Amino acid sequence: MVLVLLKDVWKSYNGNYVLRGINLVVNEGDVVGIVGRSGSGKTTLVKLVGLLERADRGELVVLGRDSKVLTDSEASSLRLKELGIIPQTFNLIPHLTALENITLPLYLRRYYF
Repeated sequence: MVLVLLKDVWKSYNGNYVLRGINLVVNEGDVVGIVGRSGSGKTTLVKLVGLLERADRGELVVLGRDSKVLTDSEASSLRLKELGIIPQTFNLIPHLTALENITLPLYLRRYYF
């Protein structure tokens, strides 16, 4: 099963292209590492695959869902239920404990323990 598909994906910020014509297929069971120098587009690629940003052009399909037709609400739901993203910065909620920060997605999915 194809989990992530990128075909000729482009992304720019303020008119400067960070990603140009990226092609990638990630199948179930694959282990993928993204390496490159600072500023090469690694974080941008993760943001696109994590449905946190939209590509300027090209095809991006995540878990069988075309990113172009997903609403923000649908993308948020997909992230909550199906995707796990570990950002460069932890983005912890300061007034929560470490355990509460970790279990917050479970609470949002109404898993109580």
